[in-house]
Amino acid sequence: NEGLPVLYGLIRPSITLGQTLLIRTLNASYCTTVWRFPASVDGTVTAVDARTLGHSANGFGSYSEPFRLSTLPTDQFGFRTFELSTAQRWDVLVDTAAVGTHEVLVEFRHWLNYNEVLQTAKLPITVTAG
Repeated sequence: NEGLPVLYGLIRPSITLGQTLLIRTLNASYCTTVWRFPASVDGTVTAVDARTLGHSANGFGSYSEPFRLSTLPTDQFGFRTFELSTAQRWDVLVDTAAVGTHEVLVEFRHWLNYNEVLQTAKLPITVTAG
């Protein structure tokens, strides 16, 4: 992961053990993005495209439920992955039990040749003991 650009160079969230971090993922590109969360980071996906999962006020409550990152597919490197197409967004409430820096990777894939990774960026999340 060395040499990968940090998203915008400024996004470096730091939380204390036991706190929760909201990551609002968004694909504002013309690529497919693949979000890769390390196994050391877990959390709950609470909303998709601005619709709260499992909340009956939006009319979709009986058809949806929040779900854990730990239920997502794992790639060959142990990352939990999900894809966002253009304009999609997910709200992820991240909780982690491990102190240290955990890097979420975001791959920007070519819209015609999905196997071609155009750029990979990293989102370092630092968890301190207190």
